[in-house]
Amino acid sequence: MDIPRDYLLDEVRCGYYIPAMMKKTWANALEILSEIDRVCTKYNIKYFADWGTFLGTVRHGGYIPWDDDMDICMKREDYRKFCEVWRRELPDTYFMENFHENPDHDLFLGTITSNQHICFDEGYLKAHHSFPYRSGVDIFVLDYLPRDEKKKEEIKDKCLWLISVGDMLYDKYETKGIEPSDYRITAEDENVIADSERRGGFKVDRKKRLRQQFYIRAEEIMASTSRDDADEMVQMFPWGLKGRKGFPKEMYDESVRLPFEFTEMPVPLCYDKMLKHRYGNYMQYNRNYGAHDYPFYESQKKDFKLLTGADVPDFFDPVMPYDKKYISPRDMILPKNRKEDGRKTVIFLPCRDIYWDSMAPFYEKEKADENNDVYVIPLALYVKEMGYDIKDVIYDIDYYPEDLELYDFNQVDISELKPDVIYIQYPYDSYHASVTVSPDYYAENLRQYTDILVYVPYFEIKDFPAGKDSNEYFCMRHFVTVPGVVLSDEIYVESEEIKNRYIEKLTDWAGGDDIASVHNIRVRAPKEMAKSKKEKRVLFRNTISSLAEFGLEDIDKIKRVLETFREQKEVKLSWAPQELMSDIERFAGEKVTDEYKNVVEKYINEGWGEFIENDEMLIPKLVDYSYFDAYYGDASEVATWFKEEKKPVMLMDVKI
Repeated sequence: MDIPRDYLLDEVRCGYYIPAMMKKTWANALEILSEIDRVCTKYNIKYFADWGTFLGTVRHGGYIPWDDDMDICMKREDYRKFCEVWRRELPDTYFMENFHENPDHDLFLGTITSNQHICFDEGYLKAHHSFPYRSGVDIFVLDYLPRDEKKKEEIKDKCLWLISVGDMLYDKYETKGIEPSDYRITAEDENVIADSERRGGFKVDRKKRLRQQFYIRAEEIMASTSRDDADEMVQMFPWGLKGRKGFPKEMYDESVRLPFEFTEMPVPLCYDKMLKHRYGNYMQYNRNYGAHDYPFYESQKKDFKLLTGADVPDFFDPVMPYDKKYISPRDMILPKNRKEDGRKTVIFLPCRDIYWDSMAPFYEKEKADENNDVYVIPLALYVKEMGYDIKDVIYDIDYYPEDLELYDFNQVDISELKPDVIYIQYPYDSYHASVTVSPDYYAENLRQYTDILVYVPYFEIKDFPAGKDSNEYFCMRHFVTVPGVVLSDEIYVESEEIKNRYIEKLTDWAGGDDIASVHNIRVRAPKEMAKSKKEKRVLFRNTISSLAEFGLEDIDKIKRVLETFREQKEVKLSWAPQELMSDIERFAGEKVTDEYKNVVEKYINEGWGEFIENDEMLIPKLVDYSYFDAYYGDASEVATWFKEEKKPVMLMDVKI
């Protein structure tokens, strides 16, 4: 799978900082998914995004920014088929984790991984973006939920009994490291096992792993209901056994593929209805959700330490250690020769053309002073492999504003120039998992030759509450406790709340020491809002999911929406249907299809509004921040984009 060059870099989405290590996690899971998808396509096996991956696909067009794993689901019949073929179809380095493949597996789901434990083999690391941790794709299994309530309770009672007995026997016999052939089962436990055999209708081999046998039998009972005897499908453990309802079985008969990161992900056709049922207002964010610690690989680091007594090498997840020298770092700078003509030399060191906007206000301010000599020196980013080898260079200089005079960083000697002020964007020095700049331009070196080192982050994050328990607080170790922050004389952040979080993180990192950097943090001036246009442009977007659920009722709503906007004199409409609508015949009957096409044709022929045929035409208009003023339509990743750009979002309700 070809991973885009920039994909392994840290980025901010929805105001949430995603470190490079997390992007490596995502990339590895996407590569595993591509193999799963290949096998499923070959054998006509259906799978669907599930849980956070399902929500992320629809709402974000990819991962939820604060999620760290990938979940898919299969119907039991498809999962069995997949288990039959995976070994001969997937790469030899891949593993399947389930009860049948691994007796220590204790979850009622399958997992496809590219390794079973932390791996530092050079070949493996080069093939997996220098990510040594065990990562994979979880496969949840859907079973039919009995229509008959008595049958439903019978399955629930049997399975819970078998699982509890299996867990009890595991704790008593299998956690002691004794081989199954040497188990000395007590008379009391023998009676329990015999009772379980009667209740569960199976035979236990006392000379084999016990829990595994109980779990497998429970799984068989969960899967015992036929499609004809059920109206719904559900993940039986734990939800079905807890009495939760599932989704109508027909909802898993048809899938559509939606954009997911730089690839696609299949979701149920009526995804909007399913997500509303599961999450309510699923367009509302909940950052601190999840079923495990974040990020998942932190537990692997702890296990590695317990097993070997050693830490995972820093370059696999570089975190800057604290040193007392950071308490008052300016005491260490070298003397600087001062100019005597009263002029000031100011240097800007942007690291990407796409990041220049964050520096631009500071550049304009410095440039406005006639006594300043201002230079813009773009830096190259070197893409690292194995923590230190350089395998690629990112040197984007083509899209800076045309009026900027740019200087070649290779031709500049900072030690000779000794600028009065240096503005930096790259704060990490060597403490970044994917990229570096030339060490000559590390903050630790630059500060020796300037009076004032200024750090201006190239990103903005959203306010979040104080406290050490949030995912945001964890991620701050990747962009707050780094040299560019700790060593700068001025640090400009986006809000008073974020300033407080910086101080909280730095103080915690320093063990309570009063380090200089906590006093150097400033809140930068808010961005100037674009001047309001007299004429407003609204993007209208409808989706196949809504049409599949409501049919002609959805089309009637679209007609009313178009008529309303047609009557608005100061509002221009751009209609950009989800691309899947161009293939409407696959998902709708002849009457619905013809009616929808008539509505589209009428709208285009009347010419009073813009029609955007596909996303390739839409994306440039989204990139032009001033083009659209508001969003109206179905829930989608495009609605999320408007929300993050702080533009009005109005979600369409077919019933209104």
